[in-house]
Amino acid sequence: MEFLKNNKFIIIFTIILSAIGYIFLYIKEEKNENILVEIEEPIIEEAIEIVEEIPKIYVDIAGEITNPGVYMLDEGSRVNDLIIMAGGVTKEANLSNVNLASVLSDGIKITIPNKKDTATKNIIQTSIIGNNKSSGVVNINQADVEELTTLSGIGESIATSIVEYRNKNGNFKNKEDIKNVSGIGESKYSKIKDKITV
Repeated sequence: MEFLKNNKFIIIFTIILSAIGYIFLYIKEEKNENILVEIEEPIIEEAIEIVEEIPKIYVDIAGEITNPGVYMLDEGSRVNDLIIMAGGVTKEANLSNVNLASVLSDGIKITIPNKKDTATKNIIQTSIIGNNKSSGVVNINQADVEELTTLSGIGESIATSIVEYRNKNGNFKNKEDIKNVSGIGESKYSKIKDKITV
């Protein structure tokens, strides 16, 4: 009892501090619980995959092909893709001069030659041949051997080489590319450059 009398203020102060500490902890825990309740779940947005539609082209295929006709393909498709879509070639097909890796373009016509064909044919046609004859300008991507020989200095041999080059490598991108054909140098090109187009 003597101890309590002598230290009652200390004991009371200690009790008050303990009470204040307990109240402080209680308030802090209550605030933390409120914060946890107020936190909203993050909104997860579903990623929408945007698929760009590949442009389409229309190509006509004829000759020694199982199912000739007009086909719709994805832009960037190659001759081989078209042949597969058309059911493949016939037993009489001659693919020696057909570049299966050539990239197709819209509106062209592919003619698969026959094994019995002796003359070199224009396998790839970009439009109806003959549209440029009236203007006196020869389209080197469309002309056959006969039409090419109308150009100055171009005989049947070089004309055949032009058609063969075109069939193996695809259409000429520009007029100057014709100089890649064997037999056509700068001198011969200068004579025909104003009479040709692509």
